[in-house]
Amino acid sequence: MVEKWLSDKPDTRNKYVLIELWAPWCPPCRRSLALLNRLHKKYGKELVVIAISEEDEKETRAVTKRYPDTEEIQFYSAIDTQKRMKEKLGVWGIPHVICLEPKYGCVIWEGFPLQEGYELTEEIVERFLAVGRKARAKDEGAAGQ
Repeated sequence: MVEKWLSDKPDTRNKYVLIELWAPWCPPCRRSLALLNRLHKKYGKELVVIAISEEDEKETRAVTKRYPDTEEIQFYSAIDTQKRMKEKLGVWGIPHVICLEPKYGCVIWEGFPLQEGYELTEEIVERFLAVGRKARAKDEGAAGQ
């Protein structure tokens, strides 16, 4: 449920999907962009990283000009100014991340990515990707028999 893609629309088939709901005016949201860049760079073949801003295109694209200490978005980006996804998912605070697994689209991790003691880390992402790799290997082994 995006209003407009600010990047190419990602191909999410057979990939884990990480969606962050955010806004350019939100300092924790801007800080989390560095984490999302790292995850995209390291796991981009298995994990699609998407940030959906609740602000308009102009405000979202200007985030690094307005806040120079903010990293440039290097992953998929969209806007949802009507906050439809945020409302549908019952999200009440940002930044908010939802990670989906590829087979059934089930939520496998959800929360505030920088919340102390509950952070979304590379170790957590690695753990769920490892489960996916193992399942894929099993499926491929069964298909080859």
